Amino acid sequence: FDRENSGIPLKAEGDLVRRCDVGQVEKICLRVFADVSSIEVLCDDGRYVMTGNVYPDQGDRGIEFFAEGGQCILLSAEKYDICV
Repeated sequence: FDRENSGIPLKAEGDLVRRCDVGQVEKICLRVFADVSSIEVLCDDGRYVMTGNVYPDQGDRGIEFFAEGGQCILLSAEKYDICV
């Protein structure tokens, strides 16, 4: 979970990346919850959790998935809007 390019620069420079080592697995399920200033990532039904504040610019809408030191294939993604 890399917040380095998440809009308004964060002051906690040494704390911009969250990592979890899930080991050698064939498939990982991620649930990503985002609101106006925070993101929470739940991995494998909450076995691992990463949370962080983000302050995106008004037009920012992108999310990027990647694997460091390995490879991944995104099988599916769904987006739900929260209406109030």
